[in-house]
Amino acid sequence: MGGDEFIIFLAGTDNVENEKRIAKLLEDVRYTYCENNICMDIHCSAGVMFVNNTNMTFENLYQRVDSALYEAKKDGRNTYKISY
Repeated sequence: MGGDEFIIFLAGTDNVENEKRIAKLLEDVRYTYCENNICMDIHCSAGVMFVNNTNMTFENLYQRVDSALYEAKKDGRNTYKISY
């Protein structure tokens, strides 16, 4: 993980509810910061993976969600991609 990347584990909810949470997170993080007539847009992108197979290793899960994150960044940022 890079300095500006983090992992969130959501348990006990279904995929539809998790997708709503992710969309809300992206909306809540989006912000325009201005100082001295210079403005910056702040946003985030997310790689998402819904896991039903508990036999997967952390490394495998991380690799797949990390790939989804970079796909989201490639698609213009402030979005998310889901890896199944």
